[in-house]
Amino acid sequence: MKTIINQLEKIQGKLEEKIDQRTEVFENRSDAWQESEAGEKHEFQTDEFQIALDSLNEAINTLIQL
Repeated sequence: MKTIINQLEKIQGKLEEKIDQRTEVFENRSDAWQESEAGEKHEFQTDEFQIALDSLNEAINTLIQL
């Protein structure tokens, strides 16, 4: 079980890095880009990564309690 938790925690770290990178890209773009279709798509996809990270955090916490 510990091995699975460790693997999930590695994935967790990678997702956190990806979210941070995408957030930085979004924030460094112009307001016009942020409000464009491309900007909205980028923000939506980043939000989906965050949802996945939240679910992964819940799964890790559940496994730790077992």
